[in-house]
Amino acid sequence: MKLYSVPHSPYASRVRIQIRAGALPISVEAPDGGLGSDTFKALTPTGKVPTLHVDGHYLVESAAIMEYLEERFPDAALMPKNVEQRAWLRAVSRFSDLELAQSLFPLFMELRLKTGDNEAITNNLNALKAKLATLEKFLQQSNAPDLSTFGFLDCLLAPVLFYVEKVPAIFGETAIFDATPHLKTWWQTSNQHAHVNPVLEEMAAGLAASMGG
Repeated sequence: MKLYSVPHSPYASRVRIQIRAGALPISVEAPDGGLGSDTFKALTPTGKVPTLHVDGHYLVESAAIMEYLEERFPDAALMPKNVEQRAWLRAVSRFSDLELAQSLFPLFMELRLKTGDNEAITNNLNALKAKLATLEKFLQQSNAPDLSTFGFLDCLLAPVLFYVEKVPAIFGETAIFDATPHLKTWWQTSNQHAHVNPVLEEMAAGLAASMGG
């Protein structure tokens, strides 16, 4: 089994944390021909990372890959047995991808375009904070799994929060988690976990390389 990944991708990083945590027999490699190459794009419908090559097939989308690995390697599974808690994790997964991560994109575009539109930057930071406030409510729900121990949520969320912390800081917002104390506490523990921290360091190095240092 082979995972095609690039270091700074939060979606590929999720799967790398899962592989590390379970000591799964999966090699991690750069995309054939490089990300965006015709060679790699020809392998899957999306042409994106992460892509998992297994048994002659190519699986895409981080959430689908992670659940596949949960089923393929049940002895290393990280999701709880409780069905309500599993549903909670799936809901957080969808929220993270469809709303939280999406709220970062305007800030990424500002970094690329450098418009200097301070009003737009402020509005985009506020929109991100609103999504974090929603995530804070998720963490307080009674059907949440045990958040004090490492689990599927760390794989899922830590790589996204890496960018939630890094990107606003570039615009002077260095206390992005202060209004969400439950999330802040969880993040401070998660990002130092032995399975998580090395992958976040890979992300930081990959991000620096992709941005020319």
